[in-house]
Amino acid sequence: MYPIYMVSGCKGGVGKSIVSMALLDYLIKIGRKCLLIEADTANDDVFKAYGDSVATAHINLDTEEGWVELVNLLDANQDSTAVINFGARSNSGITQYGETLMGLLEDLKRKLVTFWVINTDRDGLELLKDYLPVVEGSLVHVVKNTYFGNDDRFDLYNNSKLKQQIEASGGKSLVFPKLLPMVSRELYNNRLTIKAAIADTNVPIGNRGVLKAWQKKCEEVFSEAIQ
Repeated sequence: MYPIYMVSGCKGGVGKSIVSMALLDYLIKIGRKCLLIEADTANDDVFKAYGDSVATAHINLDTEEGWVELVNLLDANQDSTAVINFGARSNSGITQYGETLMGLLEDLKRKLVTFWVINTDRDGLELLKDYLPVVEGSLVHVVKNTYFGNDDRFDLYNNSKLKQQIEASGGKSLVFPKLLPMVSRELYNNRLTIKAAIADTNVPIGNRGVLKAWQKKCEEVFSEAIQ
């Protein structure tokens, strides 16, 4: 069974794109054939970096037609692990049309796993509460992006009933490592995959060293959630 990994959070600027890139990097490294669905129609940074490395499609998941297109694409690529990078507006789309996918997971012979990316604010948690009923029965992991502060800064989530609910359902509370902005800009500006940036001698050696250490930390995080 090939999973569908949704990287969401619905708020803009929480780090969905960098989490999607790290997830793709990890999946490729462990030998998974990947299909990237770029649903961030405003900032398709993941597509720009990974479009030449994996099979890729742009899909607007704010529309019902987009969800039908997604299901058909998943069916046509049954031998691939799917990674969906959601845009900031996707909560309304999945609330309205997500059943199109949820009702067909068994037919597609796939399982749905969400990596819900949060910062230290309350908004992402409120949006997660709305998201959970739509994907009931699937696995949801919460990704605390430490770009916004160390783990102890995430007290709104760490001390919440929502955390208890996530973990009681088998989900993980993951601590995602911070990547220096000067290094992440190298990826985005030059449209590089993580692997390519580490190997590129045109990238400053200090940046490559930071990126390599960060890559290893990301692998440790994802190994908790992906078997």
